[in-house]
Amino acid sequence: MSRLIQALGSSVGSVLGHSVCRDAFEGPALSRAYASIGIILAIFSAKGPILGGFITENYGWRDVFLFLAAFSTGLAILMIFFLPETHLVANRIPPALHDVFLRLLEDRKVWICSVDCRV
Repeated sequence: MSRLIQALGSSVGSVLGHSVCRDAFEGPALSRAYASIGIILAIFSAKGPILGGFITENYGWRDVFLFLAAFSTGLAILMIFFLPETHLVANRIPPALHDVFLRLLEDRKVWICSVDCRV
C-alpha cells in the first residue's frame, strides 16, 4: 500500500508542476519554466536512490517511508500556505469526471496499456 501511495505522490508532483507553469507563464518564459522543471526532476531522480540508500544503510528500510511521509507532508504544508492559485477563475471548467471515466472505459488504447504497456 505504501508503494502505491508513493507512486501516486511522485506522479502528482510532476503533473502539478507542469500545470502551475502552464497557468503562470506563456511563450519563452513557459519554455524556460518547463526546462527548469525537467532539470530539477532529473536531479532529484538521480539523488533519490542515493538518499534512500543512505537512510536504509543507517536507519533501516522502513525509515525511508517515514522520511518520504514527513518530506511530502512538509511540502504539502508549504504548498497550502505559500503557493497561490494559478488557474484563473475565468478559465476554469467544472470537471465532468463521469464523462472522463466513461471515455477511458471506451478507449481501446487504455485497455491495451492496462494489460501490456509496450504498445
